[in-house]
Order: sequence, then C-alpha cells, then structure tokens
Amino acid sequence: MIISKIPSVVAGKGLNIAELTRRTGLNKKTVIKLMYADFKSISVDTLDRLCSVLNVNTEDLLKYTSGTASIYPALERLPEKYRDDNKRVRHAKIANGGSK
Repeated sequence: MIISKIPSVVAGKGLNIAELTRRTGLNKKTVIKLMYADFKSISVDTLDRLCSVLNVNTEDLLKYTSGTASIYPALERLPEKYRDDNKRVRHAKIANGGSK
C-alpha cells in the first residue's frame, strides 16, 4: 500500500490549501483531495509540481508499506497544532493556514 505523506509535508512547510493551489497551479479540488489524503491515484505531473513547489523528492511525499495499512497514520504525524485533543486532524486549521 502507498501511504500519502503530502498533508504532513505541506503542513511542515507552513503552506495552506490556497497557497499550495496558487504555487502549483493545480485545481483547488485536487489540492483539497491531496491534503485530506482522499485520492486513489496521482499523476506524474501533479507529483512533479508538488516536488518542485515543496522542494522535496517523491519519497518525501509517498511511502510504500506492505499490507493494507490505512492512509491515516500519515495524517496523525501532523504537527500537534493541527490536531485536536483526540489526535484527529484539524482540517479547518490546515485549510486556513494554521489559524482559526
């Protein structure tokens, strides 16, 4: 299974959905799906744009693990300020650039 690390990388760079959309030129719906790790496939062009804007390699964005692991552990590794008391992701904070 491929695990997305995109949300945690983007959060670590201090970017929000609007800024990532602007910098990559990707459709806002695409960026939202990437940030919520809600995608089944990703194009090489999208990976290229993300790597370029975030100044990372593909292995920084995606991780292979054997078995049928959930994509959600990647979300759980977000910085504490993006999680609530139950360790769930504060999606609204990511969407608004870390401010409520």
